[in-house]
Amino acid sequence: MNKGLRACARLALRCNPFYRGGARLATLRAMDTLTPKGQLTLLKLRRGPLCLVYVDDWCGRILYYTGDYDRRITWICRRLLRPGDCFVDIGANFGEVGFYAAQFVGPSGCVHFFEPQQELANLIRISAKLNGFHHVHVHELALSDRDGIADLFVPRRHTGMGSLSVREGVDCPIDVLRVPTRHAGASLAELRLPRIRVLKLDVEGHEDRILHAAKDYFRLQKPSAIIFECHGQAQPFFERAVVKHIVSLGYEVFQLRQKIFLRVQFKRLQDNCRIESGYDFLALSTDYEDRDVYRLLGLV
Repeated sequence: MNKGLRACARLALRCNPFYRGGARLATLRAMDTLTPKGQLTLLKLRRGPLCLVYVDDWCGRILYYTGDYDRRITWICRRLLRPGDCFVDIGANFGEVGFYAAQFVGPSGCVHFFEPQQELANLIRISAKLNGFHHVHVHELALSDRDGIADLFVPRRHTGMGSLSVREGVDCPIDVLRVPTRHAGASLAELRLPRIRVLKLDVEGHEDRILHAAKDYFRLQKPSAIIFECHGQAQPFFERAVVKHIVSLGYEVFQLRQKIFLRVQFKRLQDNCRIESGYDFLALSTDYEDRDVYRLLGLV
């Protein structure tokens, strides 16, 4: 009975034409009761790549039912990434965004995952091998503003919320993992990457420390686009540390709109403008050589 209901739910959510709403439906309590517990599953994502996930994990369940954690981010990557490009995913979780990117950049490009949770990093390696992605590189560490060892606080069954900071208001058990940290600027410089076309930065409140540590590197090797999370609704948007770092590097910031649309929509952010609910943002380089990113996203 449950197996049949799960199949129907997956079909309905994967055929959902909207760019928002699927994740909310996939994480309803009723869907949780349908989902097998502790099961590691090899999924075929919405547009083809294979991805190993735990289906009773919050992020894993969304991927299991919808085939894509956030279709807006996948759409941005598909529009901006070209064969031969470099994509960097800091805070990769199960690696779904990077696997889509690996398709888009092809074997002449490269994808670098940074994921400090050992189990997730191993799943990414296995998934990459199953996909035949030889241009994927996995770095099992947390980028930060210093080298060392740190506590990573991971809510049980919600690996995507793993953070180097203690999370307030989390009402589930938290596992504490000891993970290696590396200075972001030094670590990226050591890799001798080609210029990063798209950087995804999702580290649950640690984004400002990474950007501060890598500011000199990014001034020399400026990504064309940065997809990032930014929390802290109590503070004016342009006074938040992560936003200050990004603006100082020469980016224009857009919010990914949260309403349920049949296409991806952006809101250009300026001083004193109202920020909609949500925490997903896009920063685009204002350099002349990156003018194509605006055209590709329909922002001209």
